[in-house]
Order: sequence, then structure tokens, then C-alpha cells
Amino acid sequence: MSLIVALSIGVLAHAQRVQVDYYKNGHVKSTTFVEGTYTEVTAYFKSGKLKSISRFENGVPQGIWQTYDRHETLIAEGTYTNGRKTGEWMVYNYEDKKIYKVMYRNDEKVTVSEWALTRQ
Repeated sequence: MSLIVALSIGVLAHAQRVQVDYYKNGHVKSTTFVEGTYTEVTAYFKSGKLKSISRFENGVPQGIWQTYDRHETLIAEGTYTNGRKTGEWMVYNYEDKKIYKVMYRNDEKVTVSEWALTRQ
């Protein structure tokens, strides 16, 4: 009997949960996926287009984060490690046709580079 209870607790501890929130216009505002200590939030504009994807571990930013404009074009992406920006973060500015690369170490900007936009 205790083995069955232990197995049941293990399965429940890793249960998946999805929450969906809506704008008044009926479009999805966000979806939140939770599995154990991992959470992924996908946010949308009122138009229903993708706005951002963010990930958390134990409520702390973790992993790749992405941000999109109202046309669902990727405008920024980078990585969090234990709640701190780390490594290469790319910011795409389509108005002046530039890409900005920002290097982070422990949430501190190390370098900022910019160059002409080469991707379509």
C-alpha cells in the first residue's frame, strides 16, 4: 500500500498544468504551462499575435526568452541563467535596419555591438 501512495505522490508532483487567460475581445492573452518547477509563459497581443515567450525555474527567469513585435517578427532574444541575463542577447531594430548584440555576464552588460541588418 505504501508503494502505491509513494508512486501516486511522485506522479502528482510532476503533473502538468495549463492556464489560459483571455482579453475581453476573446483572444488569448497568455498561456501558462507548468510542469513541476518549470513554467513557460506565452503572451499575445490583443490582436491574437505572438508577443513573447518566457521561461522560469522555481519562479526565476531561466532559459531562452523571446520578444516579438505586432507582426510576429522576432525583435529580441537571449538567455537567463538563474535569473540573470547571460551570454549573447540579440535585439533587432527593423526601423533603422540594425542588429544589436549585447553580451551579458551575471546580468551586467559587457559589450554592445551593432551592424547593418542582414536577415530578412
